[in-house]
Amino acid sequence: MRINDPKLIGALAALGVEHEARCFVGRTKLLWRLAVRPTFLLILRHHSLPELVRLLKQNGVPYRFLAAEATCCSPDGELPWVILQLERQNPEVRIEGNSVLVDCAADLGRTVTTCAKADLGGMEGLIGVPGTIGGALRMNAGAYGTQIGTFVREVQVYRGATGRIENLRGPK
Repeated sequence: MRINDPKLIGALAALGVEHEARCFVGRTKLLWRLAVRPTFLLILRHHSLPELVRLLKQNGVPYRFLAAEATCCSPDGELPWVILQLERQNPEVRIEGNSVLVDCAADLGRTVTTCAKADLGGMEGLIGVPGTIGGALRMNAGAYGTQIGTFVREVQVYRGATGRIENLRGPK
């Protein structure tokens, strides 16, 4: 699906969304083998996601989310939707005392290493698990007796059913 309406493209830019057609996905540059380029909406300001989804629905633009490190296959031809992707040039890992605030696009291995260097150990079993924090949380990644869910206290999510960003707390 293509977005050609200049007014809609302008509204996307105002929300911090880059609009482009390309053959490469995110910063990982995974090649899509398609006869046509899909349309990506790269979401630079994550808090604008609820407004972006409302805008797309108002304009009748179907969408699907794609993770930063995802590999997928599709038949040749134009996709019937645009692809939404949360984008971060330098995914943030911020340490505040004994807590770590991490973007979903942050590399899992790099995050584990950053935590260990700050004497926040325990997750070292996850060091070789490939992917991002968001993907690891989605599947509760684990290795060598360590699961990421054990270390999570709160997650900020976009809930499609309500159209809002919410904070979900885990057990203490």
